[in-house]
Amino acid sequence: MLDLGSGGGKICFIAAQVVGPGGKVIGIDMNDAMLALARRHQHAVGDALGYHNVEFRKGRIQDLALDLERLDAELKARPIQSADAFLAAQTLAEELRLRHPLVATESVDVVVSNCVLNLVDPRAKPQLFHEMLRVLKNGGRAVISDIVSDEEVPEALQNDPELWSGCLAGALTEEGFLRAFADAGFHGIRRLKLDATPWRTVQGIKFRSMTVEACKGQGQPHEKTGSSQCCAGGGCC
Repeated sequence: MLDLGSGGGKICFIAAQVVGPGGKVIGIDMNDAMLALARRHQHAVGDALGYHNVEFRKGRIQDLALDLERLDAELKARPIQSADAFLAAQTLAEELRLRHPLVATESVDVVVSNCVLNLVDPRAKPQLFHEMLRVLKNGGRAVISDIVSDEEVPEALQNDPELWSGCLAGALTEEGFLRAFADAGFHGIRRLKLDATPWRTVQGIKFRSMTVEACKGQGQPHEKTGSSQCCAGGGCC
């Protein structure tokens, strides 16, 4: 299982108990303080469970191939001090993506995330959904919860720092959230939950929590009503 934006590791530690000793949980975050917090408790949680199956890695959720800790180490050894060095660093980053991917292609059964996708630059959101699809095995699924809006967020609100940090400025619309999965190539897309009561209303725009399940592999067509399933019994094929 892969948790995008794992923060202090709470969801990963819960998931560790769900997947059991035969499973593995990977948390992805780019914040050094959050990674340090999660890693500080990692071994104690494993000892309490009786098995160690959680790992935390540094990376951006829209670029799951680039291992930022490997890149940090390389750049410390070869600091960027010129334009040529900058270009070489870009080449190095691409080589790391290919030779030492942070998360390998088709290596994950389940991708989860809770209120993190909205913090990604809107221009990188298509790549984010494609990356989720890339790392999933055929038959795997993504279960993503985030804040959505009932209408497009205007540019003025998108540039509001307080709304951005609150996961509102970067919100997709309810339809846009579902469409992003479909555009990336997911199947069997269904809405698992959409809160009836808005979490917050800003300038008449209602923001609600929404949870979506989407599968990699042949499933039913996109259904915004939530009535579709990946396969019989609701699992992914």
